Amino acid sequence: MARNPSIRRKVFHKKYLERKRHLQALEQLAMLCLLGAEDDDDEDSAMVIAAMALDEAAKLKEEMRSKNFGPRGSYNREQSDEYFRRLLDRFSDRCFQSWIRMGRKSFWELHDLISDHEVFKSKGKKPQRPVKYQLATFLCRVGAETSVKIASVMSIAEGSVYLSCKRVCRAIRHMRNDCVKWPAAGRERPKG
Repeated sequence: MARNPSIRRKVFHKKYLERKRHLQALEQLAMLCLLGAEDDDDEDSAMVIAAMALDEAAKLKEEMRSKNFGPRGSYNREQSDEYFRRLLDRFSDRCFQSWIRMGRKSFWELHDLISDHEVFKSKGKKPQRPVKYQLATFLCRVGAETSVKIASVMSIAEGSVYLSCKRVCRAIRHMRNDCVKWPAAGRERPKG
């Protein structure tokens, strides 16, 4: 294989696209076989082809993930709130905004608006991380940081990043009707 990293990337991408096209063809074949099945044997054959396509798609997805960031690590990570505790309480405003993508005052106002939402109340034996850390995780993630990077900085599993984002989105969506209003009929729009 070529030594130049950009050439290696192009070759990998070309192979990826080729495999993806083959997978699409395999999926289409499975659908056609299933639609044209005349008996149970034909239907079983179509299901085997569909299972092969799904299996190959999962392998390809895992290879892409491994190629980008390497294989997933252990989900058992040492818990540490130290970095985000310092970020939220002690770091400069510039550093805070570079991670959180909003000012400190706005962050705490948003925190106060969503912190009482039911989604942040633990239903299992394990307590959730505090809302301020879940909100910080969400804002970092939507601010274009990768889940892998956030998980390593916060010392949490990658899946916990997704859960925090899901909870915060749900809490924000819940307050949408209280914060976003359509203009009342008969009111004039502001000019400009």
